[in-house]
Amino acid sequence: QGGSGNSSTVLQEGEQASSSGYVDYTANVTQTGTNGTAEVSQTSDPSNDSTLMASINQISGDMNWAKITQSDDRNTASITQEGAGNNESEILQDSDGSALGEARDNTATNSQNGDGNTSYIEQRQLNHTATVTQSGDNNASEVDQEGDTNSATVNQFGIGGHFSDVTQTGNNNAAFVDQGLDNNSSVVVQDGEDNEAIVDQTGVSGQSVVVNQSGTDNDGNLTDTGDENSSTILQMGALNDADVWQFGDDNLSLIEQDGTSNDADVTQDSDDNMSTILQMGDGNMANVDQSATDGNMSNIMQNGSGNMATVTQ
Repeated sequence: QGGSGNSSTVLQEGEQASSSGYVDYTANVTQTGTNGTAEVSQTSDPSNDSTLMASINQISGDMNWAKITQSDDRNTASITQEGAGNNESEILQDSDGSALGEARDNTATNSQNGDGNTSYIEQRQLNHTATVTQSGDNNASEVDQEGDTNSATVNQFGIGGHFSDVTQTGNNNAAFVDQGLDNNSSVVVQDGEDNEAIVDQTGVSGQSVVVNQSGTDNDGNLTDTGDENSSTILQMGALNDADVWQFGDDNLSLIEQDGTSNDADVTQDSDDNMSTILQMGDGNMANVDQSATDGNMSNIMQNGSGNMATVTQ
């Protein structure tokens, strides 16, 4: 600790392990600057393998806040805050005494460089991975994962002002969010197994994206490289796929699919377009390309199985 006003609290609890177990707690706190506060709390069941690691690093900033709480075994957490102040980060990997079981083998990493960034990561149960990287100012990220082997990666960079919220419940779900330039918003909610969401909001401003998937093996992919675009993907069922590419400005896209093996693709490479795709049933396909002129509108509604629709404007 260097500078003035720094405070650090480290609490590690546990008992002597049996001859077949381990108790290995490690906590590293480094603070340089002013008004930084760091708190580390690690608690483990002595009957299990008990390796826990926590690292907080706050350098050259002021009024930073970092908190790591880990419960049960083999969790790893790391927080790094650099820049000129006022960043907040919390990581909780804790079963919280619930009936869901232990919080074990989870990994969480948060890196902040800038001013006014906030990050909150909470992981319950097993084998989750969360990585949040923030640069620029006034970014906000929340990651909440429950189940087994979910992963979330959030990158926020550019000028700042981004918002990302990832909530995943179930097993083997994955979310990837990239946000660049300024003032982009992304919400990803996945409930089930083997779902994947990819959100690319790089080099743009004022984007709004929502991906909500429940079921099994659903894929939602969005790429926005224009300004002030809005995209929503809602998928329920199994093996559904939705892809949206918006390269112009002020475009709106809505895809809703309920069933099995439905596919929807939307490309909007001009301005002020609107696309709506609603598909209920199995094996339906819809393709929309609105790129030739501005101000187009497309509505596709398909109910049943094996339907196909194509719109080109």
